[in-house]
Parts: sequence; structure tokens; C-alpha cells
Amino acid sequence: MASFLGSNLATAQGLNVELFGYPGSDRQGLYELTPLPNGNVLMFGHNFAGGDALERGGRLLTLDQRGQSVGQAARIVDGFGQVKDVLVDNDGRTEVLISWLDLNDFKDRFGMIERAPDGTQIATRSWFGNLKGITRGREGATFGVGQQNSRRGLFTKFSSDGEVEFMRALGPMTPRPAGLLDVVTLANGDLLAFGFITTSIGGVPQPEITLLRFTPAGDLLWSKKITRGKFFSDDGLSMFLRSPTRIHLDAAENIHLITYLGAGGGTWRTHLIKLSSDGELIHSTAYVTSDQFAGQGAVSVLADGQVMLAFETITDKENHSLTALLLAADGTPIQASRINGTVFDVSGIAPTPGAESFLITGTTLDCDTEARATYLTELHVDGLYFGTDVCNSELVSYARQRIDVEVLPVVFELEDVPIVTSPALNLGPATVTRQPVDCLAPNEKEPESSNSTITYTLCSSGTFELRVHNLAASAYRWSTGETGESISVSEFGSYTAARTNECQSDTINFILIDGTAPLTKADTVIYFCPGSAARYDQSPDPDIWALSQVQWKDGGRELVRTWSESAVDTLVLMSRCGIRDRIFRIVQLPAPGTEILPTELTQCNPSDTVWLAIPTDAAGTVEWADGSTENPRTVTTPGAYRVTVTNNCGVSERSFVVTANYDNEPLATDTERIDLCYGEIFSYPTATPNVTQTWLDGYPEPGRTFTENGTYVLTRNDGCSVATTEVRVNLTDCCQIYLPTAFSPNEDGVNDAYEVLPAGEGCGGLEELTFVVYDRWGSTIFASSAGTTWDGMIAGRRAGLGEYLVVVTYLNGGRRLTRSQAISLVR
Repeated sequence: MASFLGSNLATAQGLNVELFGYPGSDRQGLYELTPLPNGNVLMFGHNFAGGDALERGGRLLTLDQRGQSVGQAARIVDGFGQVKDVLVDNDGRTEVLISWLDLNDFKDRFGMIERAPDGTQIATRSWFGNLKGITRGREGATFGVGQQNSRRGLFTKFSSDGEVEFMRALGPMTPRPAGLLDVVTLANGDLLAFGFITTSIGGVPQPEITLLRFTPAGDLLWSKKITRGKFFSDDGLSMFLRSPTRIHLDAAENIHLITYLGAGGGTWRTHLIKLSSDGELIHSTAYVTSDQFAGQGAVSVLADGQVMLAFETITDKENHSLTALLLAADGTPIQASRINGTVFDVSGIAPTPGAESFLITGTTLDCDTEARATYLTELHVDGLYFGTDVCNSELVSYARQRIDVEVLPVVFELEDVPIVTSPALNLGPATVTRQPVDCLAPNEKEPESSNSTITYTLCSSGTFELRVHNLAASAYRWSTGETGESISVSEFGSYTAARTNECQSDTINFILIDGTAPLTKADTVIYFCPGSAARYDQSPDPDIWALSQVQWKDGGRELVRTWSESAVDTLVLMSRCGIRDRIFRIVQLPAPGTEILPTELTQCNPSDTVWLAIPTDAAGTVEWADGSTENPRTVTTPGAYRVTVTNNCGVSERSFVVTANYDNEPLATDTERIDLCYGEIFSYPTATPNVTQTWLDGYPEPGRTFTENGTYVLTRNDGCSVATTEVRVNLTDCCQIYLPTAFSPNEDGVNDAYEVLPAGEGCGGLEELTFVVYDRWGSTIFASSAGTTWDGMIAGRRAGLGEYLVVVTYLNGGRRLTRSQAISLVR
């Protein structure tokens, strides 16, 4: 089966974006959307800050599918509450979940506000706690999830009359943030909750997604976590969550969760996880484009199982785009569209009646005031374009990337939490201004051309389908001669497609790279001169941009790296095909004339050829006195040869001297034994004229003093022959000490004391001698470092007859030695 690699012409046309502003607010927050039974859409959320405290906090706004306000907008009037979620019944009644931090005691509160279909408030209740998502149960009860003390999840049930039946916290409490973010009701009445726990991976806090399934009675059926296993997985990407994040189910009750993956350096990407209602993984897929990196956004599931993603994509810090990506049920990209702007953040998406279009909301910048504002736009499913003008189009291409995740069991314990009521907050009227955005992409009518290169790194061979489908395109032509919207290829390489319509033409170049092939650049050598620095810039490197993660061995991810001294460095290149290293050898060039070269050479026979060479890393150009520029060059006549050397570090002149040595006998290989006493100084060898002597073990000087037993190899070179001498060194303790085997401390004048005696000549040099006597049970009964005699007394009493052990340690010639002897004490 062919793998799909797609490129889609975006139709981001004359975007019908509307801004919604609030008096006194210069920074708008993130808002969500939920459809209403009458075809309208409820937009809800909160703004973060503003100059007027009364105009801060949660808001509700009812809109028709063209973005026109319907009825009175509402806001929380009694405090700084945020609208976290909304439940909509079939009759149009709504329950609004709000949450806030009480500034008097700095404790979390949440409340439920019931509204009639016309938006008027019916009832309001509040409790201690923090809920983030609610759902209607099969029997009419309401269930909510959130956090307790920001350290553990909270599961709550409300009765049909709005009272809390129970609150249950997930234990144990963690030292890092944890909680539940959303909950949905399954067909059998069970509740599926989604949240996170924060673990430490490699010392770095890392959120891991949790899924939990409850019965309506509040019993926990199972709990699992979705993890990448380590902070940077093999593909170099780590997984992140952003609030708000919702669970979305398809008709088969499969779960869809949107996250984003990142590794820094422009490698962020949108990530979709699909699981069964039992928590079994169906697919985990990231979506990658060639010129932008993407973050988390919002997701909506269509009736046929297709998935619509809306998310922010970023070219650089000045240009953020709003992107829509339509996926097949298996996660395959179908078509993508985007529109550019200064800032686009996505927080909500909801279908209009019949799912012929979607409304998308988030934050952007007001082009006139450059302040943040909430936006709303319509995305048409047929053709996947924004607004109505089909000529403001832009090329977008997304490829699938399989992301390895693990779904593992995780254990939670349920603990009932006391239910404590709190003073309630109320909704009041809010003022909302609305204006069109008129400073996005210009509405060009002239046909325009664009070119795009899309690179895919593939980990296996096979058949690949290259697709450039777009509903607005009228003609296609490939470099292979084919004229359809797609072609099938089985070879790596470059393929070009041209597309045209009445508005524009574009050329798309696909480059398929074998991700398992050797790197296009081998290990790299960079030279630099004294007083300067070596520099490497990753930006133009084709190997770099074909990979998902690049970092240096020390963890750095800078695009440009410099070195001020010679070094060996490693650039780790990671992709879904594996990890490969590129070695950088950084060499500081010597200034010409400072190179260490063998300038005195020998010609051993009149017919011999002698090579004269300047090291290649130091040679920019060379010119010999006779005009030759060879390097290396050969000569057959003894004499002096002058050369001028030029490189980036300077210019110098030097000479090679070739001497005839026709009569000497070749050097002979031999073996020599040297017996030495510890501490004895013996220098070897004596210098030999015109012979270079080097030790095989790297000892730096020709002459050396031996302190260890062993075989040492000396290489001798007279320019015409090479020989070796094996020097076998035997070091011994020439100054043995004498340890008697018995003594008789009976005061008869004979052997009345035990004495350690030196034996042999020149033994007066013993240093740091210690003398210890042990009894048969291993106890120390005598010890001395000041003398060598024991009188047979133990703490003033005569020692008993029997066997003892004497242990003596001492320094001899700088080496510490130990002697021991079993002795007998007799009388």
C-alpha cells in the first residue's frame, strides 16, 4: 500500500475575521465555542487582565454562524471568576461552570450558574474547590472534574437539583502539579475523564496524560497514563499540554486528544492521539510542514470520523499563522489551509449546523491598536477555505510522523473530600465591541506565482503517493509528464508539480530523502588561525533541516557554534529513522614557520628518493626556490631546499636539509636485561650521534630512570634504518630484613628481646618502619613506629608462652614493603 505524502493548496481567502473587544482590557484571554440547539454558537472564556477590575474575568457571548451577536453578552459581576465550561441541554438551557481564586483567603472556589434559553440567570451555587470541565450524565446528573490544591485530581457529582452529591480526590497527593481537565459521558453511562500528572524525567518536570473511567456511582474502573518514557525520546521530541484541552469522541466513542511536541530550535509540531474508549492506543501522529512549526490548538470530530484540527503555526517570532488541517479517520492528511498574521492563537472550534463550516476562535493582534483581541472566523469545509475570496491562497503541506507513546496502568486511590459551600457569583450584562479585521493578507486579484520545496525524510523504501490536490486548482503537470493531482513513485529523489487556476500558479518540488543513507556531509574538519575562532552555521546544511532534532553532545542547540581552541565535537542528528553523529575536528593552524617538521632528512643510498612535505592542514600554497609548487615534492640529491609557505595565518620561509648517509651499517634489534635495587638510580640509554631514540610507551625523553618492573621498548632511527631494543627491568628488594623465629625473655642475657634486624649492605636507609605483634586471636598486643625491639611484655605484664605473629612495614627506595613472620615465645 502506498504511503501518502501530500501537499495542499491553502485557500486562506479574504478571511472573515471579526475582533471582539472589551472596555478596559488590553490583553484578551482564550475562549471556547459550543453549538446551541438553534444553530447559534456560544462563545465563552475569560480575559486575563484589564485596566478596569469590573471588566475582568469570565464572559459569555451568543453568536450566529456569521459571527453576529445574538442577545445580551454576559459577564461575571461579583468577582474575578473565569468561565471554564458550559453544558447545553436540548431545550437551550445552559449550565455555566465558573472558577475563581478568592483574594481574601487565596482559596479556590467554583460555581454552577443555570441560565434559561434567553440567557437570563435562573440559579447560582458555589463551593470550595476548582473544577475545569463538566458533562451531563445519562440519568440527568452532572459530573465535573478539576483539581484539589493543584496537586491531585477531583471528581464531582451533582444531583439533578444542582446540589453536590460527592467530591472525590485522586490520591496520593503528588509533590508536583496534577489534575483532571475534562470529562465526557459514554453511551453506557460511564464517565471518561482526562487529565495529567507531572513526573520528573531526567530531572526535568514532564506532564504525562492520564485517562480514567468512572461509574456514575463514582467508582474508578481503570486508570492509565500516556507517556513518552523520557524527556527527550529517540526522535528528540517531548510532549506538552496546554489548557484548555478537551476530550472529543467520534461515533464509535474513540477518544481524540490534541497535544503538541517540542524540542526547541523550531521543531514544535501538532500531535493527535487517538484511543479506544477502553484506553487502547489506535494511533499517535504528529503533523509536519516544511516552513513552519506548530503548537497545540483545538480539535473537532465530524460525523464520518474525519477530524478537523485548527492550530497556530509559526514561521518566526513576527509571523504566526492560523492553520486548518482536515484528516481522514486514520489520521492521514487530506487538505490544509492557512492565513498569515502577526499573532494567531487557537483555543476553540465548533461546527455550524450540518457541519458545512466551522467557527474558530482564539487571540490575535488588533492591527490598528496592536493590542491582543479575541477573534472569530468561519472555515468552509468544502474546499477548506476561510471567508469568501478564493484568490488569496497559500501553499501548505503536511506530512504524518508516527510518534511512539506508551499507554501504561497507573494507580489512584479515591478519597472523599468535605463539601463546603461558598458565596455565589452572578452574571450581569457585558459590553462587547465587534469590528472586522482588514489588515491581513491583501485581496490580490492578479494571478501570482509561488514556489515551494517540501522535503520528506523516509526510513524505508516502497511506493509513495505524492499529492497536490486542491479543489480550487484547475490543472496539474508533473516533472514525470503526468497530469493528475497525484503520482506514485518508488525511488528517492526530486519530483516537481505545477498547479494553476484562474488566480495563481505555483510550483511544488518534492524531495524524498533516504533517511537511512549515509549523511551527505562526512565528518567535518574546520581550520582556524591563532587569535581567531572556528565557526559552524547549521542553517544552510541539508542534513540538518531534514531532521526532527539536532543538538550538540553537550546538549546545546544553537544554530551557530564557535571554538577558540583545537577540539573534537559531536553534532547529534536525530530523526524518526534513528540517531547519527557527525564529528567535527577543530584544528588551530600554526602560523607559517611554527610547524614542527622534520627539516633534517637523510638519503641512505644515491638512488633513493627523499620526500619533502608541508602538512596539508597548514599548507595553503607552497613555492620552492626553484619555482616548483609541488607539495609534497621529491628530490634525489643531497643539499638545502628553501620553500615559501602561505596560508590564511601568514607567510614564512624555511629550509629542508638532505644529508647523505651511504656508509653506516643498519641498526640491529637486540634485548638487554637490567637488574636494579629499589631506589637505585640508573639512566638508560646513552646518547648516540645522529640516532633518534623514542620509547614505545610515549615516555617523552630518550633517557629515563626505571621505578617499575617490566619490558620497555626503545625505537632507534638513524634515518636509514629502524631497530628496537627490549629493555627488561628487574627491580628487587636488595635490602632484606631479618625476622627471628623465636626469643626467650627470661632475663638470662640471651635472646631476652625480639629485634627486627637489617640484613645485607646499605640497609640503613629504611624509612617509616612500623613493628606490630598480634596474638593467636588477631589482637594487637604491641605496636611501635619508633623502634625495632619487643621485650615480651604486654601492658606491663609478661606475655604468655606460645605463638605470635610479627608484621613489619617500611619504605625502601620509595617503595612500601611488608614482611611478616610467625614467632615462638619460650622461657
